[in-house]
Amino acid sequence: MAKCVMALVVAGLLLSGAAKGAGAAYEGPMISTHSQYDDDIEIDEVVRILKEARISKVLLSTRLKRPKEEILEAAREHPGLVVPLARTKVRPYIRGAPGWSDYLENIKASKIFAGMQELLLYHAAKINPRGVQTAPEIVVRASEERVAQAIAAAGARGWPVTLHYEFRYLGNQGDPRRKQFFDEMEALLRKHRDRAFTLMHMAQLGREEAEALIRAHPNVYFQLSMAANVYRPMMPEPWTYMFAEGGGLGELEPGWKKILETHPERFLLAFDGVFAGLWRRAVVWDAQEWRAALGTLRERAARLIAHENAERLWPALRH
Repeated sequence: MAKCVMALVVAGLLLSGAAKGAGAAYEGPMISTHSQYDDDIEIDEVVRILKEARISKVLLSTRLKRPKEEILEAAREHPGLVVPLARTKVRPYIRGAPGWSDYLENIKASKIFAGMQELLLYHAAKINPRGVQTAPEIVVRASEERVAQAIAAAGARGWPVTLHYEFRYLGNQGDPRRKQFFDEMEALLRKHRDRAFTLMHMAQLGREEAEALIRAHPNVYFQLSMAANVYRPMMPEPWTYMFAEGGGLGELEPGWKKILETHPERFLLAFDGVFAGLWRRAVVWDAQEWRAALGTLRERAARLIAHENAERLWPALRH
């Protein structure tokens, strides 16, 4: 019953926004640069949702108990749509267990993988509404050898490196590690100026910090996952919402719209379903929100954000 009520709330909010929205939506190709799915949804349903959302290509990976190899089969069954990412959420990386370097060598040798899943550097513990922890806190320091090995492996294949930080969560908690982790991230960007780094979920950063990073680091890019209004009533996490709360469909907050128009070469779409419920209730709306938003930008900016930046960064997406 609770899920049905939430679905009705989200649908009502978005339909209301659609009624207030104006202008022609962007109708060109859209690439999701980081999506994943878990045990509770099958690949056939994921593909159906991707097609309904009119997502042209997706960099996709499995998570939790889904076999790592399943994504390779999915890529063979859905060529041109599913482009496989190698998993990084494995014991050798998350827990620093033996075998990480051998695992990376196997990824590098593969002819099918197009890149690697996000590297978790700070992932906050997740608690559901019943007070049950659904995911633990994960901390991997940017200076650790396992991170350096992953960057080297990605560089050998010409892939960008996707980093996962949740800076707003740390800031909201008054956690002194926030500055430490942020400084470490910047040091990583400076150390590897020849490597492209993408920040999943915008790293939960606000406008001023995002723009400062863009100006200071030509190798940093921002993935626009969890930035749409559809996630506001669904998730308690402090994501970087870029749309006007209560605004029309695709109505960007003015400050964010200005940044997207000024620096369109630094942003990438990502529809990160993660959980089955998000795939089923959010991804199509998320894509519609971004189509409407891109329609309010200049044509070149819309194309860069929707697919051209992704094609430039991930070689496999150019085919």
